[in-house]
Amino acid sequence: VMPNGCLCCRVRGDLVEALRRLAEKHLGSTELSEDTEANLDGLLIECSGLSEVLPVAQTFFADPFVQASYQLDGVVCVCDAANFEALEADEAEAAAGPAVGRLLREQLSISDVCLLNKCDLVSSVQRDRIGSRVRAVNPAIKVVPCRHGKVNLSQVLKLNSFCLDVALSLDAHFLGEERGADAGHGHGHGYGHGHGRAHAHAGFGSLGLEVDEAIDLDALQDWLRSVVEQHGNSLVRIKGVLKVKGSAARVIVQGVGGHIEINEEVSDTMGAKASSTSAAVAASRLVLIGRLLDANSMRQLRKGFLSTVAAAETTPAESSKHV
Repeated sequence: VMPNGCLCCRVRGDLVEALRRLAEKHLGSTELSEDTEANLDGLLIECSGLSEVLPVAQTFFADPFVQASYQLDGVVCVCDAANFEALEADEAEAAAGPAVGRLLREQLSISDVCLLNKCDLVSSVQRDRIGSRVRAVNPAIKVVPCRHGKVNLSQVLKLNSFCLDVALSLDAHFLGEERGADAGHGHGHGYGHGHGRAHAHAGFGSLGLEVDEAIDLDALQDWLRSVVEQHGNSLVRIKGVLKVKGSAARVIVQGVGGHIEINEEVSDTMGAKASSTSAAVAASRLVLIGRLLDANSMRQLRKGFLSTVAAAETTPAESSKHV
């Protein structure tokens, strides 16, 4: 597919052109003849050997043609259980140096599924410890222990990681841990009714934000733009589901790196919501994953997120925004 046989992590022009050719060849016609190749069921991009996978994933958000022709299903990574702890250790202890550890954590941050391979070479205690460390970097990731890379296809294909149902379940799982915890609801810290929880390990982690009130889309767009400008190099994934003042539909936020999409939940032809869990969400939730920010930055992010609630009291919501 690639003209030079290489999918470069920094120069994505060849990738976009290859995706364009595939779309024109396999997705261009709805009526297939005997001479026409079958439509694509899906597309797998194998990224072994790339130092940075994030720019590849960003392509599916940044290029208009690719965005219109393809839908990113999910990101899967494979971890070597036998060597994980030595490679992912803190900078002073990392066997392969701090750069490898940072790269490993960045790839975990963007991934939806982690195949923890070679589990036959570690004890069950070590396996569980590694799983906990992986989730400390990305609490939304699904860890699948395996041997010789053998897993069910359903565990790595048709993940629908960017659909509303998955966003709801992942965010609820992430933020639900704090409900009975000492962190409480953030009262006494100047955050009103906002909830917040941070997970971190060795420089990478995540920040969960939650408010019970509806938000204003204009204010959200402005705030997210400022977040990208200030912290774009630190953020790897942003995901969330929000309720909007004046609208029964929820808003889905999905972002990879500095590219963020804000879209209203889609209804089917009968007027029902496409999500099977539409009635389950009574709050607005947002999760930011990447290089851990300092305490002051986290306070500012919580404050900024809550400012979108204040704006909702006077500003009507809009149907769809793109950042």
